[in-house]
Amino acid sequence: MTQLLSLLAEREFGYLDDTIFLNSCSVSLPPMRVRQFCTTFMEDYAKSTGATLSQFDLYRADAKKQIAALINAPVDEIAFTKNTTEGNSILAGGLELSSGDNVILADIEHPALLYPWLQQQKRGVQVHIVTAQDGVLPVQAYLRQMDANTKVVALSAVQYGSGYLADLRELCRQCHARGILVAVDAIQALGRIPINVKGLGIDYLSCGSFKGLMGALGSGFLYCRRDLIPRIRPPYTCYHSVPAHQEFPAVPVDFLPPVQYEDARRFDAGSSNTYGAVSMGLGASLINEIGVDTIYAHICHLERQLRQQLTNPKLHLLGGSAPNHLSGTLAWTFDPAETDRLQAMLQAERIKLTLRDGYMRLQLHFYNTAEQMDKVAAVLHSF
Repeated sequence: MTQLLSLLAEREFGYLDDTIFLNSCSVSLPPMRVRQFCTTFMEDYAKSTGATLSQFDLYRADAKKQIAALINAPVDEIAFTKNTTEGNSILAGGLELSSGDNVILADIEHPALLYPWLQQQKRGVQVHIVTAQDGVLPVQAYLRQMDANTKVVALSAVQYGSGYLADLRELCRQCHARGILVAVDAIQALGRIPINVKGLGIDYLSCGSFKGLMGALGSGFLYCRRDLIPRIRPPYTCYHSVPAHQEFPAVPVDFLPPVQYEDARRFDAGSSNTYGAVSMGLGASLINEIGVDTIYAHICHLERQLRQQLTNPKLHLLGGSAPNHLSGTLAWTFDPAETDRLQAMLQAERIKLTLRDGYMRLQLHFYNTAEQMDKVAAVLHSF
């Protein structure tokens, strides 16, 4: 662990004390800068006797800058959303698709990505399903599902159930050669794994803030490539999404459909969650301060350490072991009858992760340490 990581881990997450938190794959814990903002936001707002809308606009603008820097995108290609589902749904429901067109999805995708696209079958869009093998989804499996009518491949950067890291660069290359859009659900990756939307060629991305970004529930964002924006019909229209609107006492005179922005502001839905957006921006600011490449190198080092130490045959590791698919997310299946015993062992060592009957998952972040991996490995090895 570098000196910078150690310093920031103590400053932002020292409140964890001896708890080993490995559950940002479910809901992350907030760093101190987010906790302090959330604690004082309403108090400061009340003391100001109501902050002006322009001040809220400044808060949101700064958050967008942090997000844009994190994914290497222009600010005007980013819009705030409530969550990952909303971002995925805006594309799935708003993209110009015809009856007989098809989209490609994997069978193990989270419902936040899966359901918005499955819903489009009601308008004649076909769905081609890629079947994962032990949680693994190679590019070739997507290629086999493609045909002349394929318009979109929608997938998670990291699979929530298995931890498999997609080869987004190669998939985007193959899709673009065929005129196919790539839409990415990034919630299990962003903040821990570098995602350069321009470098990778991602056309559309949706992400909530309450996992790797260390923000608040009820906030997220979407990224949309500029020339794709006009092809997506927004689900709603408001004064934030229209460049020219009337302010009382002026009133409209023509009552024609309003002309919307040509950039990502056309997806804005009125007064967005400033509280959540700022929380997300503060989480992104911490990631940018460290450098997401540094974070990724750190979590890959810890993952390799844990993989090497874990040889318990009772635990079946999902997601494969290819070194270029490490995501800092590990998942295992085991005998469901052993779940209660494993839960007691983890609780005794204050290890927090996702545990369900016969299934366990953990996710690493910058504040985790090699010493913590030793403790986790010891528990799981003796299980």
